[in-house]
Amino acid sequence: MVLFRLDFLRRSHIKDMLVDQYRHHGGVVGLATGLLGLRGLHEDPALAQRYIALGDLPAETLGHAFFTHYRGNGFAFPGEPLGFPESGVYHDLTHVLWGYGTTPAEEHLVGGFTAGYKRVNPFYVALLPAFSFGAGVNVTPLDQPHVTGILATPGLASRFIEAVERGSRVNADLSDNWDFWPLLPLPLAEARRQLDIT
Repeated sequence: MVLFRLDFLRRSHIKDMLVDQYRHHGGVVGLATGLLGLRGLHEDPALAQRYIALGDLPAETLGHAFFTHYRGNGFAFPGEPLGFPESGVYHDLTHVLWGYGTTPAEEHLVGGFTAGYKRVNPFYVALLPAFSFGAGVNVTPLDQPHVTGILATPGLASRFIEAVERGSRVNADLSDNWDFWPLLPLPLAEARRQLDIT
């Protein structure tokens, strides 16, 4: 199982996040600080403040909804102890843009939606929730709830396929160095419109 997890990680979108962190968020130092921050071993108060300031935006904006998603779920922002690296922020923005929470079933749907818009290795994004919440095999570097057989939930399999189809209509790959900052001050409905999220 260890070899399987390592093989999955080296081929998956998690590897893509690490490559993006290296390329677009400070090279080796940015990669190291992102990973250390995820483990609670590094802080960047200036970076964290940029995200915290989103809470001051009007309530109808994407940025405020993103702030509420993070704080409402007890998540740490990039730059805070245990905060996710910036290269992975697109995942939580996907939750907000699509309007799904963080239950295993909703994470499964977010995985489908992400697989729909991801242009490189989308299959691995679709596999992650299947492994984590279908087979009970955590293939992420973070703790996940142990869930098996989630696709037996009535209607979830068809909603997953619908999520992939909806994601395929998004006009950008949000996982590929997407600059989300210009959209954060916009009303959520306008941000969705600009990305072709129906």
